[in-house]
Amino acid sequence: MKRIPFGTWAMIAISILMLIPALVAAQPPPGNLDEQQTEVFRQRMEMMRIWKLTELLSLDEEKAAVFFPRYQKYLAQMDTLNSRALELDVLIERGLRGENVDYGELLDSSFELEEQRFKLSIELVKNSTDILNEQEQVALMLFERRYHQRLREMMNEIQHEQGPPGRPRRGWQDGPPKDSVGVTNPGSRGGRGR
Repeated sequence: MKRIPFGTWAMIAISILMLIPALVAAQPPPGNLDEQQTEVFRQRMEMMRIWKLTELLSLDEEKAAVFFPRYQKYLAQMDTLNSRALELDVLIERGLRGENVDYGELLDSSFELEEQRFKLSIELVKNSTDILNEQEQVALMLFERRYHQRLREMMNEIQHEQGPPGRPRRGWQDGPPKDSVGVTNPGSRGGRGR
C-alpha cells in the first residue's frame, strides 16, 4: 500500500471539518441515544465515510481539494431530497392508516423524488470526470449505494439489540417489529435472510 503524504491527510481533515455540518442531519441515529451520543455517532460515521472515499478513490491533496467541495454540495442536495422523502413517508403512512390522502399525487411525488435522487447521483459522477478516471467513477457510484445500504443494516442491528424504548435491551420477546401496515421489517433478524 502506498504511503499518503502528510499534506493529503491535512486536506482530508479540513474536508471532513467542512463536510460535518452539512452531514449531521443526513441520517437518523439508532434509537435510545441522547443528543450528544447522536452527534458523536454521526460525526464518526461521516469521518469513516470520507476516509473510505479518500482511500477508495486514491485522492491526493489536489484531487481532494476539488472533489470534496463538490461532494459536500451533492450531500446537501441529497439531504434536502431525503427530508422531502421523510415528509412523503409520513403522508403515505397516514393514508395507510385510513386518513384521506391523494394517492395519485403521493405516487407522482414519490416517483419524481426518486428520479431527482437518481439524477443527482449521476450528476455527481459525471461532474467528477476531470479528477476521477472511469474505474474511480464506477467505484464512487458503487460506494454511494453500498454505504447507505450498510448504514441501514447497522442501524437495524443496533435497534434490534437495543429494542424499542421501555423494553429490555436483550431483544424483543414478541418477535421483530412490524411497520405501520403490519409487514415484518426485512432488515430485522426476523425478516428475510441476508
